[in-house]
Amino acid sequence: MSQSLFELIERYSKEQMDKLGLYGWPHARRVLRLCLKIAELEGGRVDLEVLKVAALLHDIAKHVKELIQASMGQPEPKWLKPFSKNVDFQNQR
Repeated sequence: MSQSLFELIERYSKEQMDKLGLYGWPHARRVLRLCLKIAELEGGRVDLEVLKVAALLHDIAKHVKELIQASMGQPEPKWLKPFSKNVDFQNQR
């Protein structure tokens, strides 16, 4: 993953997580650090790109639970489109 793509994901995560107040962005950064530490302890047998993205985005929609529930079963929920149109992940991930 390029540095610019990681920065885009990080920026999006921060914007969304800041909506959760104190719990938000510091929590996402803490999860990222812990995930990377666990990956290191596991001997690097993980896809670090997927791990980093998952760590940063795992809670981004907590402030819009009703949107998530309304979009269940859709291939790409409407709330995710503004972000996903800028990110080109490979289909196998």
